[in-house]
Amino acid sequence: MISAFNEDKPYNQFVIEQLAGDEIANPTMASVTATGFHRLMQWDDEPADRKQHVYDVLADNVLVTSETFLGMTLGCARCHDHKADPISQKDYYSFMSFFHGVTPYETPGTIRPWAEPAELAAFEDRRKDRVAAKRKEIEALESDMIDYLKEVGKFRKDKAAPSVKTYVDDARGTPATWSFVTSAPAPGWKEVGSKAFKNWTKAQGGFGTRGTPNSFVTTEWKEPEIWMRTNFGSKEIPESLVLEIFHDEDVEVYLNGVEIFKASGHITDYQFVELGQSALDAFQTGNNVLAIHCKQTKGGQFIDAALRTGPQMPGTLPVALNRGGKRLEGELSKHFGREIVKEWREAKNKLNSIQREMPGTPLNVVKESGSQPLPLQVHLRGSAHAPGDEVEPAFPSVLGGGDSPVPASYVPVKHEVGPATSGRRLALAKWIASPENPLTSRVIMNRLWQHHFGRGIVPSTNDFGQLGEDPTHPELLDFLSATLVEKGWSLKEMHRLIISSRAYRRSSTPDSQNLLEDPQNTLFWRYDMRRLTAEEIRDSLLALSGNLNPEQGGHWVYPELPPEVLATASRPGKGWPISQDMKDQNRRSIYIHVKRSLRFQMLADFDQADTDTPCAVRFATTVPTQALAMLNSKLVNDQAVVFADMLRADGEDDLRSRIHRGLALVTQRKPEEAEVEHCVELVERLQSERGLTEKQAMERFALVAMNLNEFMYLD
Repeated sequence: MISAFNEDKPYNQFVIEQLAGDEIANPTMASVTATGFHRLMQWDDEPADRKQHVYDVLADNVLVTSETFLGMTLGCARCHDHKADPISQKDYYSFMSFFHGVTPYETPGTIRPWAEPAELAAFEDRRKDRVAAKRKEIEALESDMIDYLKEVGKFRKDKAAPSVKTYVDDARGTPATWSFVTSAPAPGWKEVGSKAFKNWTKAQGGFGTRGTPNSFVTTEWKEPEIWMRTNFGSKEIPESLVLEIFHDEDVEVYLNGVEIFKASGHITDYQFVELGQSALDAFQTGNNVLAIHCKQTKGGQFIDAALRTGPQMPGTLPVALNRGGKRLEGELSKHFGREIVKEWREAKNKLNSIQREMPGTPLNVVKESGSQPLPLQVHLRGSAHAPGDEVEPAFPSVLGGGDSPVPASYVPVKHEVGPATSGRRLALAKWIASPENPLTSRVIMNRLWQHHFGRGIVPSTNDFGQLGEDPTHPELLDFLSATLVEKGWSLKEMHRLIISSRAYRRSSTPDSQNLLEDPQNTLFWRYDMRRLTAEEIRDSLLALSGNLNPEQGGHWVYPELPPEVLATASRPGKGWPISQDMKDQNRRSIYIHVKRSLRFQMLADFDQADTDTPCAVRFATTVPTQALAMLNSKLVNDQAVVFADMLRADGEDDLRSRIHRGLALVTQRKPEEAEVEHCVELVERLQSERGLTEKQAMERFALVAMNLNEFMYLD
């Protein structure tokens, strides 16, 4: 965004790239990066209602997009027709349809690498060679181990492998559907034909606590015990049976009511168990029941199982190692004189790592579920669980001159690189950025006016509707809007036009007659004095001391925070890795990492924009903590020391000259003689009455100078 504004990218192009930079004809790294706009919406990693949360995120997209670019409060129509503006609930969900395919944050594919074609081709050539070399290494290790296993009779010598039939699959494949309860069931729960399980809950296999190592949790289980059963059919009795099971602590497995496996103590991965004759005797043609009872002292963890036919002699190395366990690994290590199984596993992991590597720069960008998003319905009362009429992507009826939303025309987009998308966002972006759109150019020009004057021509910059405030100068806003389009949507041209105007160059000095007629300065008859914003205050302090790092671009930075602030984090002392390089700590405030639950205190004290919702305008507060921060904070005192040292090192020998230069730098004007005299007296009294050294006294002067209203306010 900083590059876009510095390069004076046309604003209509900027809008298109923010919303659909991945869908334009020739995407660039900058245009794809711009779609990170969609990743700034709310996100909950553990929502109570996952389906509702999906639409909460999309609702954020609707709200931010409509208010930012159009000055429309579409969000008010989520649960019912807008109470003030002619915006229906159907308008709202038709607008949401443009974003319906956008996946939530932190889903697979959210991080997308960007590489130029030549870079990508070179990377793939190198990867091809690395993969081939690693596969050759793996094949050599496998060949050596298989040859030994054949010699000792622990591996099938013929290549023809008998087919394996899966009766019950585990969560690594297509998990079976189990019926389960977490409190002791009635007797007979593990028997065929039992009626006791009919009211049990049904869910797919893979029961446990998410995050358990090596597990594939499909269904959450947190209780101390679980009883589960599933049915399967068979037309014949198999020659052998294999149980693959991953369990925590005590487990009992039954086939048609007969116990076929029992174990104590948890394991950390799937175990391969060849079942004996008792399991084959319990097996029957027709209907069978596999039942499991698992205990876990603290509750949850993981239980999953599969039942298959299995060859008596393994025909693949993974099966052989799985069956042989640690004993076979030890035997192989002893034979080869090294940990050959460990070498093989590490080589396979490295191969997987090579194959997962992404070339270029990783970007946190938009991702869609595909080129054909699922249908969207109106949500009655805003509930995702109460679908109403189906809607299609369409523009608000109030801007189309009719009574119904105006259908959008769009086609799916597929580039040579990157996933296919619906093309809906591109249609919306082009409509918003169109010169014929009556709102877009007016909204951005109102924001520019607000930036320079502290208040927009329409004071409610996010709301141009009935609940907003009327423009004070509608003809002026029309003129600025038309001029923006005429100037090729150049924001620099419009900045230049505004700051060269008589309105901007007016004095802030009040006029008694004008004060009487327009005390609020609604008509901009004078320039309203304003305090610097939070970021401007910090940057000005660093600039004054000569410490400001003007470097552009790169990663965000973490300036030092007081221990008392770090202690308020959700994990006290964590979540704010302080940048070790002082040059990074002294970068402009726009590069400071914004963490909603742990904010940089200096910025928060001086009315930094709210981090949870769109901030239309910052209101400057005046509270005691601000004065205390400017006098006592480590940041201000550190810069005062540097500023004082700079004044002493500038070559000025006498105190009066240093004071004069210091005031000139702080106020950006020639100091009056009385001001200089007053500050000289302050420094001398601090030395004579308080016993401070000349250096310490100058540091106090520097601190006082940084607290002057002329430094803090733009007049």
